[in-house]
Amino acid sequence: MRNFLIQVFKFYIPKGLISKNFAEDVIKKPRPKGAPEAYRTWTFEEVQTVLDAASPQLRAALATIFCTGQDPTDALEFRKDQVDDGVIWKGRNKTNVGAAIPIGSVLVSELARVPAHDAPTLLASSKGTPWTYDGFASAWQRLRTKLEKDGRAAPGLTPKGLRHTTATRLREAGQDEREISDLLAQCNGTGISAVSRKTSGQAGRTRKSTKDQALTRCQAEATAW
Repeated sequence: MRNFLIQVFKFYIPKGLISKNFAEDVIKKPRPKGAPEAYRTWTFEEVQTVLDAASPQLRAALATIFCTGQDPTDALEFRKDQVDDGVIWKGRNKTNVGAAIPIGSVLVSELARVPAHDAPTLLASSKGTPWTYDGFASAWQRLRTKLEKDGRAAPGLTPKGLRHTTATRLREAGQDEREISDLLAQCNGTGISAVSRKTSGQAGRTRKSTKDQALTRCQAEATAW
């Protein structure tokens, strides 16, 4: 509710209908000890299973969230005119922090599968129009319910969990918190440990020097798509 009100107030402040964002001063309710992770990370097998079962339009949306590490609301709003020389230039809605998001080979392949559409956004619904968040959430809920009922997916999968998954894989690929923060358009590096706290720290991994190399690697390891 707090986050919802923050966005509502942000919308109305420029219109002069409210003086400040009162919701930002509300103290967050602490998470109960032992509570399950709100947006758990996905295994690579879960990513593959879900994408294979999704419609072409939903698959493209989920793959874009995973391959860019952005919030679902941000990924759905990527516009074609924000793409320049293999990079998506987009500010994150929640933080107003800009990000240069490299389009790796996996995402290029996924976007090539999307049925042609005239929407100004990279992604479009089955109607050929930009996704609304409600429409995306409804399509995702139907798919998740079916996969859970068939025993093909464990409970707890969320689209936002794909963002956490990307952060975790980038950490495993050797990226430091500042680099991950830049890519995911965090305000600073302080939130990264919470987003990517499930890390393996395998000693044999080779450290990559650029974000796009690490992102491409984490995408490529995810799939035999």
